[in-house]
Amino acid sequence: MLKKRFTLVDGVDKISSRLRQGRHICGCQARIHNLIRNCLNCGRVVCEQEGSGPCFYCGTIVCTREERQILKKRDKKALELLRKLTSNPQLQNFDILDSGGNLEDIQSIQQKLSLSSLAESIQNAQKYKQKLLLADKD
Repeated sequence: MLKKRFTLVDGVDKISSRLRQGRHICGCQARIHNLIRNCLNCGRVVCEQEGSGPCFYCGTIVCTREERQILKKRDKKALELLRKLTSNPQLQNFDILDSGGNLEDIQSIQQKLSLSSLAESIQNAQKYKQKLLLADKD
């Protein structure tokens, strides 16, 4: 009769599925951890370890269905959730959702629309206009 060389410990799979504190990149493709959702921009599978928030690859907001329903309401609770997901406590509106959820896009839009950059653009345009007028005189 053959002896068993080892015995399986009950709960081994539970050890591997333990979540680390915070959001961390995980390559399990939701095989070990629960599925949050696929990124709607790049298609990456986001598991529970990676958590809701900006996609680690493309920056688009990825969240659960429940969180998506809250965000669709666009009320005070939705704004608080959006601030939490983006880790941006100064967020004042839902522009990030209107831009497709991409953090880089909304930051570039805000930068383009800021008053200081607008004033600088006007000054540059006026300088260029004067340069063209001087060149036209000659």
